This record gives sequence, structure tokens and C-alpha cells, in this order.
Amino acid sequence: ADLETVGVPVVFVGASSFSGVLDGFALVGKAIDRQAEAAQAAASLRNQITVIGTRLPGQQPAVLVLSGPSGDLRAALASSYAGDLVRLLGAVNVAALADVVDAYRPITLDEIARLAPEVIVVLRGADEPDQAKDLARAPELASVPAVAAGRVHTLLDAPGPRAGETLDLLSKMLYPSIFGP
Repeated sequence: ADLETVGVPVVFVGASSFSGVLDGFALVGKAIDRQAEAAQAAASLRNQITVIGTRLPGQQPAVLVLSGPSGDLRAALASSYAGDLVRLLGAVNVAALADVVDAYRPITLDEIARLAPEVIVVLRGADEPDQAKDLARAPELASVPAVAAGRVHTLLDAPGPRAGETLDLLSKMLYPSIFGP
């Protein structure tokens, strides 16, 4: 049964950027009458980004964030949640295109090889298989710096209350010598 039809309030928080996650805290806080706690959680997340930012090196790694099944890979652009996190963490999104407004665009293995990212992050949903290992074994990508260095990672794609954990994990993937492996 639809929750609303049985009298259960429903609040949709669709975050497509880091600031959208922060806005989501306020929305949920208001809906459950916990505005103070929501504001505190958002402030903590803002502080986390500030602290991480103070530790970032001058050198920006070239990063490619992928989503989708192996036959339909898509690259995260700057307008996606993952692209926004890459930007906030001071890395270069090698797939970002200035004239594309979509959050993701199709990408082939040959294009990935041409882009030569230093780090590849493969997003997956909670119920989706981990494709990072398959991608790292693709013969077309053997010479890609990320593959050669063993820097193909998996990250759960879940914008929301766990954004702080996602920032920590992504920081470690992009800057292992600073934030740990």
C-alpha cells in the first residue's frame, strides 16, 4: 500500500549535489521537528569539508567516476552528486564537459583509456554488483594509470545522511598518502 494513503507522512529528499544533501538535512529536520539536530548535522558536514580541504595537496589527481552496468557505462559529470564531491575534494574530473548539463554521459572503454585517469571510482547501488574488479581486468584498460596502479575503487552511491562517510572514503581513494588507504 502507498504510505500516504494509510496516513503515513512521506518526505522526498532527492539530493543531486553536496549542497542538496545539506538542504535535505533541513527538510527532514523540519518534517520530524528536529531542526536543531538537523542544523548541527549539516554544520558538522560543512566542517568536515573544511577540515579535509586544509589537508589537500596542491597536486590534483585525475579522476573518473563511473556508474551503470558494464555494457552501459556512464561517466559522472560535474553536475552529478559524485562530480560535485570530486570537485569539493580538489580533484580533476577527467570526464567533465563544460557544455553538458546532464549528470552522467555514456562512455566507452576506449574513451576511458584515452582519458587516462589516475583514479577510477565505480559507483554502485546497494543492490548492484561490484564492477570495479571486472573493469580493472579489461584488456582495453591495462595501460590506464589507475588500473596499472591498482587504483580502481568501488563506492556506494547514496547521497544523504552518510555523506560524511562517503567524503572520508573518497578522500582515502583520491589521496591515500594523506588520508590513509
